[in-house]
Amino acid sequence: MKKLLFFFLLSGFASTIYAQAVVFNDSETENYYSGTVWGPEMRHYSYYFVRYAMAVPINQPIAEMPLGSGNWTIGLSYKLKIVNIWDIGVDVSYENEFHRMKNLPNTRSIVPEVSTFDKVRTYQNNITGALYTRFYFKQNRDHDFGWYFDAGAYYSYVAGWGFVKKNNTDLARIKLRSKKDTELENQNYGIFARMGYNQFALFARYNFADVFENGEVVVTPFSIGLQLNLVMF
Repeated sequence: MKKLLFFFLLSGFASTIYAQAVVFNDSETENYYSGTVWGPEMRHYSYYFVRYAMAVPINQPIAEMPLGSGNWTIGLSYKLKIVNIWDIGVDVSYENEFHRMKNLPNTRSIVPEVSTFDKVRTYQNNITGALYTRFYFKQNRDHDFGWYFDAGAYYSYVAGWGFVKKNNTDLARIKLRSKKDTELENQNYGIFARMGYNQFALFARYNFADVFENGEVVVTPFSIGLQLNLVMF
């Protein structure tokens, strides 16, 4: 009798535990996840990106070598959906910007080492904030960006700046690095545009600020490059 009573008690306890389990069918699961507001095509989304842009000469004569000038960027982007084909967004990034100088009379007046060193370039460590508006080419997207176009404006605080001068000979290798040279400005601001598809985008930027305080030394304000969005769709 005791064994039979123990069996019934054990069976009742097991059935009670089983009743606590919550099982979703397929339709309930879809409804549960459809309530999220965070995603590439949803109201909120953020992602990391990396970018390289090269200087493109549009002013002549210029005091830099375009192939040796540009900027590397790593940052975070956040976008807020307004309507299905329109977002507004914010970028926050760190940039390593540099301009390799030519041996010209006006650059020699500021940096005499351009005539004796193999390489002379500027460096700028920029902390950049940007606002942009984004337009999509497709209204209904399946958890991705698809084709999109960004237009925006940016401001950079130059946290560190100066010159790097290098000279390599058979006898010695020399590298000089100066900090906060008075010939260089400590801010950048301008406009930019991006044309992209999901993880990749072409990037173009125009800088309205002068890199050199001396207006006679002109570096190109225009740069163009490729951006990689670090997202998995």
